Order: sequence, then C-alpha cells, then structure tokens
Amino acid sequence: MKTLVLTASTILATALAGRSELIWNEDFTNTTSWAVVSDPDGGSSIASDGVRAALYVNGTNSLAAFAPIGGLKPFVPFDQGNKTAYTMGLTVQDLTWSTSYDISLDQFDASHNYLDTLWQVFPFGSTTTFAGNTNINLGAYSFNANCAYLMPKIMVHTGDGGQTVRFDNLSFDVQAIPEAGSAALWIAGALVCLLHPMARKLTWK
Repeated sequence: MKTLVLTASTILATALAGRSELIWNEDFTNTTSWAVVSDPDGGSSIASDGVRAALYVNGTNSLAAFAPIGGLKPFVPFDQGNKTAYTMGLTVQDLTWSTSYDISLDQFDASHNYLDTLWQVFPFGSTTTFAGNTNINLGAYSFNANCAYLMPKIMVHTGDGGQTVRFDNLSFDVQAIPEAGSAALWIAGALVCLLHPMARKLTWK
C-alpha cells in the first residue's frame, strides 16, 4: 500500500507539472522575415547560409539591432500573469573575437501596438560572448502592465569593426498545465493499471 501511495503521488506530480509547448521558433534557415532595425554606423546585415544566421556589424566600437519584421514573423503571445511558465531558448554557434551580444524583448499590447522594450533579458543587465545552448525563464522580469505580445531583439556590440555573431535557433515555449479534469482522468487510469495486477494476485491466493 505504501508503494501504491508513493506511485500515485508521483503520477499526480507529473500530471500537474504539465508539458512544454513550443509557441514561437526561429531556426534561421531563412532570414527574410528579419531586418537590421538599428545601425548607427551603417553597413550591418543579417543573412542565412541555409543553416544559421550571420549577424554582421560593420562599425568599430558600435552596435546594431536585429529583429523580426512584424507581419512577416508572428508575435510571441504572452500572459504575464503566468510569466513563470515562459522560457526563451537560444543556440549560438559562435562569434568573432571582438564582439558581444545581448537579447532584449520588445513589448506590444493586445492590438500589436508597441509599448516599450525590456532591455538585456539575456544576459541580465549586461552583454555576453556565450556560445552554446541555454534557456532563460521569464518569471524574474517585470513587464509592462498591458503587454500581451513579445518580440525578441538581438543587439550586437563591436570593438573592432567587421564582427559577426552566428545564431542557430531562438525560441519561446510555455509550460502547459493540464486541466483538473484531464489530470484526474490520467491519475484514475494509472491507478487502475496499478491496482489490476494487485487484484489478480489477491484472486489467485
């Protein structure tokens, strides 16, 4: 019986944990839905080789911002009342030696009107030379009260000019929690499977 209770508790915890649902993804195999949205010194660009995107900044001691084009790339739906359920994931292939980057989030209302920008979400309040894969939970950040949609913005900073960051992927997912009825049915079904062999053992004794 103790084993049964522990197993039931594990099933309940799993049911309540839910699953991650991918709600927005950019694999950078094509960058026609992206643009250079700020480039004070000029000459910056974003292009894909069919596998990943190269974000190039031409100026010395400069920066450029790269973002999806609204209308060509869908906005990221966001419910800030459940913000701890949201995760931003990214994969960076590499970057040249005299550059760094950060990722900010533009905020929009329910009608897709721009509100403001949440700067330096990754890394928090700084820039980075990180290459690899990581995930950032959005629960620790303060969003505009009217925010209903997000859009990522990649800022690339240079020391020497002619620097590049290569992105493989950028995505957002949300932890989907099953409805109480669904979770109850799942648990009931699992318990039936557990109890059935026990009932057979008692019958054969």
